[in-house]
Amino acid sequence: VVEINGLELEMHTLLSDQMETLLAQRRRRIKEEADRLQQLSCEWSPCLPITQRSRLGAQHRELILGADIQSRSQAVFADVQDDFYDIKKILSRFEEWRRSYSESYHNAYISLCLPKLLNPIIRHQLLVWNPLKVSGYVKNA
Repeated sequence: VVEINGLELEMHTLLSDQMETLLAQRRRRIKEEADRLQQLSCEWSPCLPITQRSRLGAQHRELILGADIQSRSQAVFADVQDDFYDIKKILSRFEEWRRSYSESYHNAYISLCLPKLLNPIIRHQLLVWNPLKVSGYVKNA
């Protein structure tokens, strides 16, 4: 859980940085468009070139950091058997217990324990989820 917390914090920081970068790009584009419209209204039209080098460098750094976090997150549950990592398999075991030994299942308050038991696994699986990505590409703001 400590490792997942650390990885989650790093991923949150990375996604926050990406959000700030996208927000800055959006603001820059709006400012450039406003400047261009102002230039057109004044009938003076020298266009300012957009430097993409710093933007590409930032994107490259973010990709490297994201890959590093992904590779480290894969190592967290590397030594766990699928039966104890796959949520469907875990839940099927508990369902089998509930069907076979209903009284002991209810006496153990398993329904109250399941969220706490599954929490690290679900958080680990959500670590690589990027809300800024849709169908394999990063949305431009």
